[in-house]
Amino acid sequence: MYDFTDILGWWVAIFLTLAIFSFLYKDNPIYKIAEHLFIGVSIGVVIVQQYFDTLRPLLINQLSGGDLLVALPALLLAVLLFAKLASPRIAWLGRYPLAFLIAVYAGLEVGALADSDLGVQMKETANAMSYEAWHKADLNEDPAKNLGKAGFPPSVIRQVMQGRKQGKRFNSVEDVLALPGLTRQEKILVEGQRSVLFGMDGLDRRVGSTKGEVYWFGFVSQLLLILGTLCALLYFFFSVPHKGVIGGLSRVGVIFLMIAFGAAFGFTVQGRVALAFGRVKDLTGQSLPSDAVRAQVQPELVTLICLAFIIVFLVLWEMLRRNKGSDDDGTASE
Repeated sequence: MYDFTDILGWWVAIFLTLAIFSFLYKDNPIYKIAEHLFIGVSIGVVIVQQYFDTLRPLLINQLSGGDLLVALPALLLAVLLFAKLASPRIAWLGRYPLAFLIAVYAGLEVGALADSDLGVQMKETANAMSYEAWHKADLNEDPAKNLGKAGFPPSVIRQVMQGRKQGKRFNSVEDVLALPGLTRQEKILVEGQRSVLFGMDGLDRRVGSTKGEVYWFGFVSQLLLILGTLCALLYFFFSVPHKGVIGGLSRVGVIFLMIAFGAAFGFTVQGRVALAFGRVKDLTGQSLPSDAVRAQVQPELVTLICLAFIIVFLVLWEMLRRNKGSDDDGTASE
């Protein structure tokens, strides 16, 4: 059960959500209130968090502990950040801590991005040329690792291995589903992996009963991965004029880059839409833990009341704004 503060917090969240959505009409005072409240609370949380997570353990405790060799340079850089506020004549002193922060951050990020993005891309490109990437996993001979890459859950793989030891031969995924020890949940997981990309991919196409069967979807996918990587890199290779074959391949690289950017943008939009669906669930009370709590909060009723209030406010605000505009025009004409 919720107490009054929890219920009040839920009501405020509903009102602020609708206040943000009111921007779909136009910029208005209710939206401004919600926007300023969000920014103010966010800044307050960040300041408190930075104090307890950064300033207190890394500066204040260091100073009080006598570790001045580390704490004093950090304190000096922190003070220099506020030089511009003291006087414009010494504002140039604030460039040193900024330069230090940017240099350290860039150095850390370059190494991290090279390892996380470039390193992974090189690894995936190298794996694309491996035997396992474009051959089906053999249900009767391949190790458990290959069956896992094909999409079998670990618990199912253990039972397949146990069946092998007992002399059972697997000719298809149906034989795996026929194992007596599989639970209903395990069968559902396997069935969910059988049809991917409208049937072009899935367990039935990734596994076979004999060694050396070609996984054609994987073969084409890995070929496109290698081609796209090389062509995209070639687009940024400016030592040779982009003419003839080089120019054609670089244009292919542009196509792959646009597909990658479009997919990234689509993924971002999908994430924002998912957040919007989450807020709609809050407005209708679907995210509340139980019916008893839902009866306490009354989210549908509160949503309707807040929505009606915002609509009435916007109508009155628009009328006052237009009346004020007509009065100003009349004064100007006189």
